[in-house]
Amino acid sequence: MSNPVPTYNESRKMTTEENINGSRPASYYYRGGYEYIINSMLLISIVGMCIKIFFGNNISKDGSYGRANSTIYGYGVVAFSILVVMFISFAIFDRIRKIESKGMFDSIFGFIKTFMTSSMPALLTVIILLWVITLNSSFFTRINQGKVAKEYYQLSAGTSFLFLFQIVAIFQFLKTYIAIKTKTTDDKDAAMTISRLSFAIYFMCAINLVVVGMMTILLNFFSTDG
Repeated sequence: MSNPVPTYNESRKMTTEENINGSRPASYYYRGGYEYIINSMLLISIVGMCIKIFFGNNISKDGSYGRANSTIYGYGVVAFSILVVMFISFAIFDRIRKIESKGMFDSIFGFIKTFMTSSMPALLTVIILLWVITLNSSFFTRINQGKVAKEYYQLSAGTSFLFLFQIVAIFQFLKTYIAIKTKTTDDKDAAMTISRLSFAIYFMCAINLVVVGMMTILLNFFSTDG
């Protein structure tokens, strides 16, 4: 004889009892929605990086296509995927904040603190990506024609591989942070993992900021029309 399907109220009672007893919440067994989206966005961002790395070696005489195109399209896809995951995390954190908030002041302060802790690494990465996209849009024709300093292409290739590691670290950071907030992880060292990933992302952001700044100088002062 099969077991009866629990009603809605019984399911809520089971969830409450599991949480009180310190065991896994019922949501643990039905999770996968946000993880599926994060993994999908990670795959899309890797595709974007492949566009930048493997399709960014051509130049054209009229400047209509070339390395600037691959950078804009590739990094645009990456920035989009990171923003999608950021919006997902915002929705989850805002829901948790509304449930756990005890007062208006505590609620607002907690949301700001959560935003700064969880989303700042991803936000900095998106800002750097948009900076590179803006550079390639401003010097679109010159870059496609190859009329820029050769050091620019070397620095651009270096940032591509650095971005690749940075993006993987960001998605792992967001996935782990959401798992901690929703209490769907058994990893006792999850908080330490978050700290290490955060440090690595900020470190790579600092390097990328320096390199992109050098790229900006090269494009502004060492580019030619002839």
